[in-house]
Amino acid sequence: MLIYSDYSWEEEEIGTQVSNSTTQPGVDELIRELQGLRKGAGLTPWKLNSVVALRSVIAQQTGAGEANLSPHQIYSFLIYELNQLGHSIEGRATRNAFALGREHQPHNLMWRRQEFSRLHHRHTDTVEAYENRGIQAVASRLLSFDLSAPPVLASADGDPAHAPAPKPPEYQTVARSMITQGLGDLYALGARAPEIMRCFGRAQSSYLDANIEWKLLPSRRGSDWYTCQQHYSFRSRRSAYRIGVVTTVHDSEIMMASGVVDDVIQLNSGSVHEVELQGLIRRCRFTAQGAEGEGPEVLLVEQLDLTTRRELLQPAWQLEAEACQVLEVQIPARYHQTLALYEYFWLFDLRVAEHYAYWKSPGLMYLNNITVDVSQFPERARWRFYILPFLGLILPGALEPTSDRYTLPASGWIMHDHGIAIVWQEASSAG
Repeated sequence: MLIYSDYSWEEEEIGTQVSNSTTQPGVDELIRELQGLRKGAGLTPWKLNSVVALRSVIAQQTGAGEANLSPHQIYSFLIYELNQLGHSIEGRATRNAFALGREHQPHNLMWRRQEFSRLHHRHTDTVEAYENRGIQAVASRLLSFDLSAPPVLASADGDPAHAPAPKPPEYQTVARSMITQGLGDLYALGARAPEIMRCFGRAQSSYLDANIEWKLLPSRRGSDWYTCQQHYSFRSRRSAYRIGVVTTVHDSEIMMASGVVDDVIQLNSGSVHEVELQGLIRRCRFTAQGAEGEGPEVLLVEQLDLTTRRELLQPAWQLEAEACQVLEVQIPARYHQTLALYEYFWLFDLRVAEHYAYWKSPGLMYLNNITVDVSQFPERARWRFYILPFLGLILPGALEPTSDRYTLPASGWIMHDHGIAIVWQEASSAG
C-alpha cells in the first residue's frame, strides 16, 4: 500500500474537526445512519426504508409527516444535500462514497475509495476522512437549518414584527424533486415523472379561494361592440401582479404558458395598442387587503417600458416585446409573506362579431365559483349563448343557459389552461 506524504497532517486535522463538531444533540445518530448508507453499492432507495433519524429530520425540514415520506422522496432530498457539498475534494469524495454517478457500476465502498485514492493521489484513510467530513457537514446542515423559525422583519411603522419565513430557493428545488418523485410513484409515471410539474403551470404562486364574476355589457362604441367586465378575488402570496395585453390567440397562449404574467387580455386584431392600453389602465382597479383584515388598499397599475418588457419576456422567446404590452401592479412588502386578499376589476371593449370570449387559469387555482351574466349584452334577444367550461373533472362538458345569469359552482382545484368560454350565435340560425 502506498503512503502519500500528505497523510499524517491531513488525517490529524480532519479527525480533530470531525470529533469537535459532533457535539450537537442528535448529530451522532444521524451521522451513523449516513455512514451506513455509503456501504456496499452506496445510496439506493431500498436502503431508506429503515432509516429513523434521517426520516425524522427530513420530515421536520419539509413539514411532511414521517409516515408519508416515501424512500424515493428521502432519496431525492439526500441527493440534493450531497450535491450541495460543492466541488471541493471533500464533496467529491463523499459523493463517490455514496456511489453518486456510479449507479450502473457501483462495485463496493472499498473499491470506490481505492479508485478515488488513485485518481487524486491521496491515502485511502485520508479519503475516508474526507467522506466523514462531508457526512458531518450534511448532518449539521440538516439539523441546524430551521425553516420554521420566522425572521424578524420591520413593520410599516418601523417596529419589529414576526412574519412567516419564506422558504429558501434550494428547499423549493428539493420540494419539487420530492413531489415529482412521489407523484411518479403514486401514478406509475416512469420516465415521464419529471414532466408532471408542467401540469401546474410555470407560475409558483397559487390562487386560493378564487371567485370570478364575468359580465358582457353594452359598449359606448355602439352595438357592434360589447364591454367585457371581469371581477376576480383570490388569496395569494406574491410581490407583483402582471397583465399581458396582446392581439392574437398565438401570442396569448405563449404569454400565458410562459408563467411571467397572471392574466392576459386579448384585444381584437387591428386595435390601436396605445389607445386601448390607456383605456385599460383607466378602467382597471386592483386592491390588496391584509390577512388580518386591514385595508383594502388601492394599488397603482403601471405600463412596463420596452426594456423591462424585454427582460421579463425572455422565457417567452417566441414573443416580440414590441408587439405586446404588460401592465404591472407592485405589491407592497407588508403583504409579501401573508395570504392577502386581492381583488382585480377591469373592463375592455371587444367586437360582437368575434362570437366568443374566454378565460383561462394562469396556474394552480382553488376555484370557488364562476358567475357569468349576459343579460345586458347588446341586442340580447338577437343572440343565443352557450357556456363551454374546460375545468377538468370539476365541470365537464357544455352548458346551454336557461337564463341570463348563471353561476358555476366549482369548489375544487383547477390547473394552468383550465377555464371557460362563452360562445354566441344568432337565435334565428341556432336551430
